[in-house]
Amino acid sequence: MHTTLSIIDGVEGVELSGIFSPTSEWHYVMVMKATSYEKALQVIKAYMGKYGRLKTSLGKIELLHTFEELGWQP
Repeated sequence: MHTTLSIIDGVEGVELSGIFSPTSEWHYVMVMKATSYEKALQVIKAYMGKYGRLKTSLGKIELLHTFEELGWQP
């Protein structure tokens, strides 16, 4: 985790919200706030560039948005 924090700290516009352990012992969720998708990708690419491919059999990226960010007006 220390390594992930140092990479995130090196990318302006990205903030780590936390690392959470869901019901499975084999998976975890890392939540970041980023000013853009490109910034989040920059963190992932920097990690892979330094340490290689992630050591998981499955990876998923989910983007969370507010309705306002998507242009929906009530």
